Amino acid sequence: MDNNAQHSHEKRQFTRVAFVNRISLVQQPLQWQGNVVDISFNGVLINCNLHDINLQQSITGHIVFETREQISVTLQHIHHYNNLWGFQFDRIEQKSLECLNRLMAEHLSTDACQRELKALFSYHQ
Repeated sequence: MDNNAQHSHEKRQFTRVAFVNRISLVQQPLQWQGNVVDISFNGVLINCNLHDINLQQSITGHIVFETREQISVTLQHIHHYNNLWGFQFDRIEQKSLECLNRLMAEHLSTDACQRELKALFSYHQ
C-alpha cells in the first residue's frame, strides 16, 4: 500500500492540536522550511514542498518559538499527500518534550494531557 492510501486509513491515536508555526527540516546536506499544520505528543503534520527528500534517511525537525524555545526532534515519515507530510517523532530530547508538553497544556485540559502522555509511554514500550 502506498503512502497516500495509508493516509486515508490512518487512525490517529493521539489528540492533535491545530498549531501554526514555522518548521525547519534538515537532512544533510539539504534543508527545507515549512509550516506546522497540527501537532501531538507523537507527531506532526506539516505543509512543505519536500523535493529531493530521501525517506530512508533520518530527518531532523526544529520548531522555534518567539521565546527562543525550541522543539527539536528526529522524525520518521508516516504518510504524505501533495505537500502535506505526516511524521512520527522518533526521538525527542527532554527539553523539547517539556516545551511540547507546555504547548499541549495550553490547548488541552490537564486530564487530557495526562491521558495523552500515558498513551505515549504505553505506545513506546
